[in-house]
Amino acid sequence: MSVHLGGDGDEPRRLATLTGLSVRNGNHAASALGGGISNNGTLTLSHCVIENNAANYGGGISNFGELTVLGSTIRANTATLWGGGLVLYGTTTIRGCDASRPLGH
Repeated sequence: MSVHLGGDGDEPRRLATLTGLSVRNGNHAASALGGGISNNGTLTLSHCVIENNAANYGGGISNFGELTVLGSTIRANTATLWGGGLVLYGTTTIRGCDASRPLGH
C-alpha cells in the first residue's frame, strides 16, 4: 500500500490525519519518491507503522509539504539513492518515534 497526498500545479494542498495505520511493502521505484508515503500537502501520522517500503528517494516517506509524525514507527525502508526511511524537503516535526534500521543512503 502507498499513500500520496498533495496537489499539482494549481490544485490546492490536501490535509489529512492518519491514526493507527500501517503502510507496508509499497514500492515506487519507477516514480522515484516515497515508497510508502509521498506528501505534498499537510499530513499528520499518529501511532502509525511505516515499514518495508522502497523508492529511489524516501523509501518510507518523502515530504515536500508539512509533515508531523507522532508516536510512530518507521523501520526497514530502503532507498536506492537518498533517504532510506525519510527524505524531508518540507516542514517536518517528529516526536516520540522509533526509526530503526532505516536502510539506504
